[in-house]
Amino acid sequence: MSEGSAKKRKGAKREKTTTTTNRFVKRQASEEPREELTQEEYERRKAKILRRAILIENQYNMLRLQLKDKKLKQAVEYKIQAAEGKSPEYLIGKQEAEVAFEKKNQRNLLWRDMKLAQIRDEYEAEMEMNKTQFDDQYAYEKGRYIDYFTALIAEKQRRADMVGNFLGAFLSLPPVPTKETEQPVLTKEAYEGRTTRSRSKSVKKEEEVVERRGRKPKKQIPEKEKISKRIKEKRKTP
Repeated sequence: MSEGSAKKRKGAKREKTTTTTNRFVKRQASEEPREELTQEEYERRKAKILRRAILIENQYNMLRLQLKDKKLKQAVEYKIQAAEGKSPEYLIGKQEAEVAFEKKNQRNLLWRDMKLAQIRDEYEAEMEMNKTQFDDQYAYEKGRYIDYFTALIAEKQRRADMVGNFLGAFLSLPPVPTKETEQPVLTKEAYEGRTTRSRSKSVKKEEEVVERRGRKPKKQIPEKEKISKRIKEKRKTP
């Protein structure tokens, strides 16, 4: 047999075969005429058929009772095996339940260990914090105390420097003339652009000489009025 023919035969579809012995095939109606039965033959065949029907029914009832008894017996045996833990279904279910329980138990144990470790860590951290709480509070308060007094000393030093600057500025200013006091020691009309104490003395001597000769001395304008006039003139000029 060649290889090509083998492949062809392998891939070919199988042909459906029909048998004449199939019980579902309807029997062809016989064209032969029915034989005529006598009354005795009819009664004999009828009794035979009834006898077979009664036997079949009795056999069915007997088998049904036997099947029922067998089922009851199996149920009793199953109950006994289930009570003793020996039934196959019980053993299979028990094994599956044990596997599921083992998985769940392992998961619960792992979660418990993790929770216990977390609680232990929190407890140790709390105890450590309680041990160092007073030391930390003391260090914090000490730092605040030092910072406060450092800032206070710096503020006092700043104020002292500011007061010293003000006092130095006030001491460097000339005295302000008043109506009750004498002529100001320092005047703006200075000789050769300078205001000195010796110049003011010479001005006084000159005034005394003028008074002796009978002339009126020049009116001295206060320094504040001169400054205010100069400021007004500067504001007027564009």
